[in-house]
Amino acid sequence: MVASPPVVEIREWGRPARRRTLIQPLTIGRDCPGEVLVDDGVSREHLRLVPSPTALSAVDLGSRNGTTVNGTALTGRAELSPGDVLRLGRSEIIVLHTPTTVRNAREPKHDSTRLGLRAVAVPPPLPPATTNRSAVLTPAERVLGIDPTGERDLFRAYDELPTRVPLGVWRGVRVGSIAAYLTVIALLFLLLAAGLFVMFHVIIPWLPILFFAAPGL
Repeated sequence: MVASPPVVEIREWGRPARRRTLIQPLTIGRDCPGEVLVDDGVSREHLRLVPSPTALSAVDLGSRNGTTVNGTALTGRAELSPGDVLRLGRSEIIVLHTPTTVRNAREPKHDSTRLGLRAVAVPPPLPPATTNRSAVLTPAERVLGIDPTGERDLFRAYDELPTRVPLGVWRGVRVGSIAAYLTVIALLFLLLAAGLFVMFHVIIPWLPILFFAAPGL
């Protein structure tokens, strides 16, 4: 890819028009190292044209009389387009064209978004293998909530369960468990023997049962 530099035409009072191809920043003024204009309305360093690979910008260098772009006062930096007219003093600068990208005739066309890969048909999945399940293992897996195939969602939302325990029952169980917990604490402080009996003969033996049975309810 080859970038074409911008070109401007300078029209100064009493002098023939001249064109400048901008390959680097160009300072324009009445007494400057760049383009000199014989115009009393132009400051010593009035304007700078700044080309880039993709755009052309104009910057007013704090001139006394200012610069206009298409009749609008230039403040700060402005990006120029083909046909824009800059006026400084009695002189004009016309933008003939801004940086454009030209494709080299010998440069091969290339699309960086395409990798040149061919589409390959994906083979269909293999049918699931059939295995002989034990008559004892299958009910145990169903009770414990185990899915050996990996196709069933074991943690569905409460509203999606086909069979469920009513919400009121769960609330009652929660209230009962809190009451039982407080009762055991009171027994451990008031009747130590009774509290230890409930702890080791009732609560601890039931913990494994709740651990395995609660997920399947």
